Amino acid sequence: GFVARSRQPSTSEGVGIRWPVEGNDEIDLLAGTFNSLMERVDESERVLLHLASHDQLTELGNRRHMMKHLQEAVELQRLRPETKTCLVIADIDRFKTINDQYGHSAGDEVLAVVAERIQTLIRADDVAARLGGDELSVLLAEAGPEHALRVCEKLNERIAQPIPYSGEYLSCTL
Repeated sequence: GFVARSRQPSTSEGVGIRWPVEGNDEIDLLAGTFNSLMERVDESERVLLHLASHDQLTELGNRRHMMKHLQEAVELQRLRPETKTCLVIADIDRFKTINDQYGHSAGDEVLAVVAERIQTLIRADDVAARLGGDELSVLLAEAGPEHALRVCEKLNERIAQPIPYSGEYLSCTL
């Protein structure tokens, strides 16, 4: 019945079991309410999983998220030695100065803009993360050193562009 079905785990896609609704009697109305509740539970689960693996300020993955993808990349390379993967780790130069001179809201704005710029420059299969503070990383999937160098050059060029903040322009580099 309902109790047994409500205790069944969600599927791998995060969608729990639903009770079939066939008419308008009390059982069907109860089933509809149950299904609605399960949909809210599934949505809450998706939100919590996202929060557990992503940085709220930048929406980049967090350290845990990066470690998971890095482990997957290492395993892929073990299985297919010809596969190349590059990891880029950088911190934002002048970040402490910006925080000290303009305040933490300016630092937050710099982090958010830098994260957005990184996301626009990497491929869909690449993974960007904020490891903590001003430390960022990018895992370049199936990419050799030449590709990584080109990405780093583009990132440096793009991130060096001024960031507007409260009528001024802040600048930083990686």
